Amino acid sequence: WFRNKQGEFIAAFQNYATVDDFSAKLDDCLRQWLARRGYLSQGLVWDRLRGSPFPGLSAFEADRGRVFFGRDLAIAQAVNRLREAGADPKRLPFLLVIGPSGSGKSSLLRAGLMPRLTLPGAIPEIDLWRTAIAAPGPDPFASLAESLFADKALGAELRQGAFRTKEILAKQLTGDVDIAIAPLREALDKAAQSRKEHAKYESVRPARLALAIDQAERLFVEADADVAKAFVRLVAELVRRRLAYLVFTLRSDAYARFQASEDLVALREAGETFDLVPPTSAELEEIVTRPVAACQPPLAFEQQGGSSLSAQLVADAKGGDALPLLQMTLSRLYAAEAARGDGVLRFTDYRGMDAAVTETANEALGTLNDAAKAELP
Repeated sequence: WFRNKQGEFIAAFQNYATVDDFSAKLDDCLRQWLARRGYLSQGLVWDRLRGSPFPGLSAFEADRGRVFFGRDLAIAQAVNRLREAGADPKRLPFLLVIGPSGSGKSSLLRAGLMPRLTLPGAIPEIDLWRTAIAAPGPDPFASLAESLFADKALGAELRQGAFRTKEILAKQLTGDVDIAIAPLREALDKAAQSRKEHAKYESVRPARLALAIDQAERLFVEADADVAKAFVRLVAELVRRRLAYLVFTLRSDAYARFQASEDLVALREAGETFDLVPPTSAELEEIVTRPVAACQPPLAFEQQGGSSLSAQLVADAKGGDALPLLQMTLSRLYAAEAARGDGVLRFTDYRGMDAAVTETANEALGTLNDAAKAELP
C-alpha cells in the first residue's frame, strides 16, 4: 500500500499513539480531503482587521469560536454527556467540567461547549435557548443577575416585567427559592411565546436557559459560606425544575469544597462529570497551527533549517499548565509580526515561553506608578 517494489514511498501515512490522536488526525485528513474537492470552503475564517486570533491570558470567548481549535473531541463528549443526562427523566441536566489550573476550562466552556450546546437540534427537545455565563465573586447573586440581563440571556424579557434592573433582580434571587425563580420562569415563557409568534408555530415550544457557572471555585473562596449555600440551592432548583441546563467549571484542587455541598453532590450524582485533561500532541498542533492558517490576510510560521516555528512551540508546550503560556506566547508573536507587517511569525521573536511570561510581567509593571510599585510584595 505504501511502497513500490523499489522501497520508495507511494502514499502518505500518519503516526498516532492513542485513540484520541487517531480521531484528531482522521478529522484533519477528512477536512483536507473535502476541502481539496470543493466540499468545504477554504475562504475567510478570521479577518486580521479584527485583531489577533489569540486571546493571550484571557479565555477564548464565543466571538473567537471560529479560531478555537484542538478541543473538538472534548466539546463533543461534554455536550453528549449533558444531552444524555437531560434526556433521561430520572436524571438531571447538569455537567461538572473539572480539570487542573491552566487546562483551558473557561475557553472550552465559552468558545466551544456553550455555543455547541445551543445550536439548533443539539438538544432536540429544546426549541429556544437563552445563554447566561456567570463567574461568581463575593456577590454571586449580583454576578448571576448581570449575566441574566445580557441580550443573549433574558434581558429583553426581564426588562418588560417587574424586575427592570439587575440590582432589583439580584435582590429577588436571594429570597425564597420559589419567589426567586418566578421571574425567570416568566421570562422564559415570554421568550417561548415570542418565538411561537415569530416562527408561526401552532403551539408554544420549550425554551430553556443554558446556564454556566465558570470558575466555580471562586464561589467557595470569595463568597460568604451562607451566601454560597443559598446561591447553590437556587441554581440547583433551576435544574431540578428543568428550567436550565447547568454547567459548572471547577479547578480540580477545589473538588473537596464542591463535595461539601449536598446540593452540588446531588446534582453531580444525577447529572454528569467531564474530566478535562491537557491536550494531546495532535491537539496542541491544531491549537498552534489552525488559527494561523485561518487568517486573512495570510499569516505563516517561519521555516528554518527544515523546521517550523510551530513545531518548536508544540514541543515546548507539553505540560499540564502550558496552555496559558502558549496563548501568551502566540499573542506576543502575533504582536511582533503586526509591528513589522510581513505576515510571518519569526524565530527571532521567540525566546521561550518563560521569557514571554517575564516580558509580559515587566510590561505590566512598567504601567504602574511609583506608589503602586511600592505596594507590591
